[in-house]
Amino acid sequence: MTGKTMMAGLAAAVLMLSYPTGKAVAAAPKAPAGAMFGYQGKNLDFELVNRTGYELKHVLVAPAGTPKWSWDDDVLHGRRFEDNTKLNITFPHYVRARHWDIRVYYDNDAYKDFLNLNLDDIHKVTLWYDHRADKTRAEIE
Repeated sequence: MTGKTMMAGLAAAVLMLSYPTGKAVAAAPKAPAGAMFGYQGKNLDFELVNRTGYELKHVLVAPAGTPKWSWDDDVLHGRRFEDNTKLNITFPHYVRARHWDIRVYYDNDAYKDFLNLNLDDIHKVTLWYDHRADKTRAEIE
């Protein structure tokens, strides 16, 4: 098999979905089989903030450069990512992919990709929806 579906099994990151009433554990992105060798990241952890004005139904996180998305990449696993909340994504020390892709889905199945993010240099990604332009953008810190 090829593509993002090959990522099953190696690395699970601990995710916390922060809601105004507390925190809930969410499932994690998977690392590709080849991620165990090669690049050793400094700190791939980052915070994803939803400021779109909408609830997101899927957040897929996968190593960059693989050709297909898989529902196994969904870090929410049935949970919703509400507006004005954050998702703290941490990776185990042995995950070695530097660049990652994020895909977010709205309830109407519209989605937006943010590709080739160098997580060594990123500690926060805030998602915004621009109503005038009818598109989602990311502020990267």
